[in-house]
Amino acid sequence: GIVNNANYQHYLEHCRHEFLNAHNISFAQLHEQGTDAVVARLTMQFKVPLTSGDEYVTKLSVKKDGVRYVFLQDIFRLSDMKICVRAQVDTVCLINGRLGESEEFNEILKDPKGVRVNVAFCFPDTYEIGMSNLGMRILYGVMNQMDGVWCERVFAPWGDMEEAMRTHNLPLWALESQDPVKDFDMIAFTIGYEMCYTNILNMLRLAKIPL
Repeated sequence: GIVNNANYQHYLEHCRHEFLNAHNISFAQLHEQGTDAVVARLTMQFKVPLTSGDEYVTKLSVKKDGVRYVFLQDIFRLSDMKICVRAQVDTVCLINGRLGESEEFNEILKDPKGVRVNVAFCFPDTYEIGMSNLGMRILYGVMNQMDGVWCERVFAPWGDMEEAMRTHNLPLWALESQDPVKDFDMIAFTIGYEMCYTNILNMLRLAKIPL
């Protein structure tokens, strides 16, 4: 049958947790430090329903509005990439019980006005393998500490996602902003072994970058 509307909140929450984990932000560690991130408001627009057995993909971007961290999230049905849910989740941080700003959350946000170079840092394999690569995590952190540089990560999609992207003419995009890779000022790859060479060519084709 049709997926119950309440389940979409779990899908959205899981996406936010994965996003924050990718930035080395742990809710448990934040709590130990006296910081608790809580949802202040959530709005959802339901477009097309998912049904039992449907596969889906979520996209997320985040911006800052005062003391609020605003997560903009979309859920797409993978079979036809039709949007199922469009959501906005306003999150605030309580620092030792008082409303405040989280340094950890602020680090994942870049002011576009201060960015001079956008770098697409690509790992020629899937997210799960790339995020276990210590070298990539170090280089990603180093580049984002540079003034005027915004480094975003790009991973090779799984086979079913790649098929959907080709079917619906969707270009490869970056993890943090979901901007197309072809729009970046610089595209960099980290190569751990020779078997990845063909994945580099495949990612460039998915990004619609002429070879």
